[in-house]
Amino acid sequence: MRAEIKWALSDPNLNPQQGLNQRQLSLALGADPQMGAVGSGAGGRPPLNLCLILDHSGSMGGEPMRTVRQAAQGIVDRL
Repeated sequence: MRAEIKWALSDPNLNPQQGLNQRQLSLALGADPQMGAVGSGAGGRPPLNLCLILDHSGSMGGEPMRTVRQAAQGIVDRL
C-alpha cells in the first residue's frame, strides 16, 4: 500500500532563546484506494491502527480540552 502524509506547523519558526516553544502540528494521512485489496480488512479497506494522544496538562483545562475531545470523538465516529 502506498501512503501519503502531509504535515503543517502552526508556526515553523522556533526561537532557542525562549524558555517555552509550543507549536501545533497537523497531520493528514491518506492511502491509495487502488491498493486496498492487498491485506484488506472489511469492505476492501486495509486494516488501520490508530492511536490518539490527548494533552491533559493544566493549560488544556476547560474549553481547549472540550475542543480536543470533540475532535477525537469526530475521528472515531468517522472510522
